[in-house]
Amino acid sequence: MKRIEKKLKELSQDNQKAFVGYIVAGDPDLETSLQLMHLSVDSGVDILEIGVPFTDPIAEGPTIQQAHDRSLENETNLQKIIDLICKFREIDTNTPIILMGYINNFLMYKDLINRSHELGVDGVLVVDIPGELSLQDYGIDNQDLDIISLVSPTTSKERVKEIVKNSTGFIYYVTLRGVTGSSNLDGNEIEQNIKYIKSISSIPDKNSENKDFHEVSDYISNMKDAIR
Repeated sequence: MKRIEKKLKELSQDNQKAFVGYIVAGDPDLETSLQLMHLSVDSGVDILEIGVPFTDPIAEGPTIQQAHDRSLENETNLQKIIDLICKFREIDTNTPIILMGYINNFLMYKDLINRSHELGVDGVLVVDIPGELSLQDYGIDNQDLDIISLVSPTTSKERVKEIVKNSTGFIYYVTLRGVTGSSNLDGNEIEQNIKYIKSISSIPDKNSENKDFHEVSDYISNMKDAIR
């Protein structure tokens, strides 16, 4: 059983939801990133999302954009991030790790991604490709990695059906219309869309980050299997 599936099953058996933490690797530096990864787990994070810095993170708000910029100034790349994960695995072999980034990040290191499961990576989330497409179409073929797809409030039901077919691990549901950190939350829309996803898939679903986390996390977690 893969680490993501195992973690979600364990939490579900205890009637708990997964808390997913996000860190941009290399911000402010890789050594601090390693400390933050362990600190996050010690503080209750169940799954780690490691952001791979990119020059134009179009899906992100200014806070995460600035984190990407600082990381790139430190010349962080995917090889260094994999090395970071290997160091993390020297102590923690249980916490699932997902690489979250843009397709160019991964195309430059296809060979590395294709064996990254051997180095401690459990899943990949590519932000800027259509969810209907398989990473195999881009030359990335690693059956030991969970490939996590995005579904947004504006995704049609026809597209959701196709995206679900390509997804493993969990479905990443973007709760907001806008970049990360926006505040235009529509609770009724979220509930209806999640019900539909669950009706056509047994894969768990997770919501994206929201700046009003303390106000909405309890509400959203009643509908979802994980929250970020």
